[in-house]
Amino acid sequence: MKNLLAVFFLTMFSISCGGGGGGTSEDDSTLDDTTNGDDTTLPSIAGFDFSLTEGDFWEFGWDGTVSRFAQGSGGSTSKESGRFRLTLGSSSNINGITLNQILVSGNPKWGETQDFTPRWTHIGLASLKIYGSTDGATAEVIFDAENGAWTGGGFFSEWPSDTLIVADTGGIDNAYITDSEAIMVGRSSNQSQCETIAGIVICGDQSFTSIDREYFKAGVGLLGYRFFNSFSFSGGGFSSGGSDEYDVGLIASSLRGDVVDYVLEIEPNNSISEAMPLTLPVKVHGDSLSEGDTFYGGSTALILNNIVEQEPNNSDAGAQVLTLPVRINGTVSENDPGTLTSSSPPGIITYQTSIEDWFHWQNDPQQLRFLLEYDAGSGADLDLMVGGLTFFDAYSVTDNLSSGVYQEEIILNSLSQTSGTYRVVVDAFDTPNGP
Repeated sequence: MKNLLAVFFLTMFSISCGGGGGGTSEDDSTLDDTTNGDDTTLPSIAGFDFSLTEGDFWEFGWDGTVSRFAQGSGGSTSKESGRFRLTLGSSSNINGITLNQILVSGNPKWGETQDFTPRWTHIGLASLKIYGSTDGATAEVIFDAENGAWTGGGFFSEWPSDTLIVADTGGIDNAYITDSEAIMVGRSSNQSQCETIAGIVICGDQSFTSIDREYFKAGVGLLGYRFFNSFSFSGGGFSSGGSDEYDVGLIASSLRGDVVDYVLEIEPNNSISEAMPLTLPVKVHGDSLSEGDTFYGGSTALILNNIVEQEPNNSDAGAQVLTLPVRINGTVSENDPGTLTSSSPPGIITYQTSIEDWFHWQNDPQQLRFLLEYDAGSGADLDLMVGGLTFFDAYSVTDNLSSGVYQEEIILNSLSQTSGTYRVVVDAFDTPNGP
C-alpha cells in the first residue's frame, strides 16, 4: 500500500448561530421650504429632556436606489441595502457640554456611492438640544427642541450655517420604521432656476427636485433619514437624467428599551491586520452587501492562534494541548505511529482504527466548529472525530476520494454540559485506493 503524506489545516473556534425601500411619495405639506427669515418663535418640542450614557445605541437599516438614463444608450438602476449601529463610547467635556464618542459598527457604506457614517465624532444632549462635535474640541447644535428652529447642524445631512432650519411633525414611513409622530427636519424644493448641486450647475432646460430630510423622536433622538434627488437635461436633441434615493430607519435602540444579543461586523476586516476583535461567546451579524462587489473584498476575519503540530502526538497521553481559537498546520500518514481506537460513526458498523494525531483542549459548554482541510493532490482520505477522553461525540468521516471533497467539518451546539478536557483527533483512514 502506498505511503501517502497529507498536509492538513485544522481550525477550531467557538461560534454562535446568528441569525426595502421606502415609498416614493414626496408630500411637502407638513414642512415649509427652508428660508432665511427671522421667524424663530416656533414652540418648543417636548420629549427631548432625556440623557445619554455610555453604551446607548441606535441601529439603522438603509437602502438605496440609483438610476441613470441617456438618450440612445438606455438606462441603468442599481440597488443596495445594509445596516449599521451607532454606540456611545466614553464621554468628554466639550465647550462645557458632556458629549460621548460615537462608535460605528456594521456597514454604513455602499462602496463609493453613498456613506451614512455621521461626520460627528461625538454626540450629547443639553438644554433640550442635541449637540455634536466633529473634532472633539468644539460643539455644534444638531437639533434644537427648545426653540424648534436653528441654523446649521443636521446629523446625516449638513445644513448650511447661514440658513434657518425648522422642525415640524411630519412622520416617517420606510422599510425599517413607520412613526406618524416623528419630528421632521429638512428642505424640499422644486426649482427651475439655476442651482449648484454636488458641484454641477443645473439650469436652462433642466429641472431639479430634491428632498433632504432627517427624523427625530421624543425620548429616542435619532430616528431616520430620507434623501431623494432627480434631475434631467434636454437640449440640442439630446436628453439624459437620473435619480438618487436613500432611506434610513431605526431598527433598534436602547433608548426605546430594545435589547440585542449580537454585535455587528466592523468593516473593513478582510485581512489579519484589520481583523475584528471578539470577546467570546458572541454572535456576529455580517453586513448584507456582496463583498465581491464592494471595495472591501475578502470575508469575515477571526483572530486565530496559528501553530504547528507538535510530534509525537500519536496517543491520548501524548496529545498536543491547544488553546482555542486555533489553526494547526500539520502532517499525517497511515504509516505514522498511532493508537488503536474503536470508532462508531452513525450508520457505520463499529471498527478499529489506528489514530495518528491527537489534540486536547479545556472546554467550557459552548458551540464549536472544527474544520479539517487538506490538499486534494495528497490522494489521502482523512477523518475527524471529537469527544471526551473516553468517548467520541461527533464524527466527520466523508469518503474524500469518492466525493472529491477534501475537508471534514463538525459543528457542535454543545459539546458537553460540563467543563473539562476534551479531544479532537485526525485519522488517516485506510481505503482500497490508499491512505
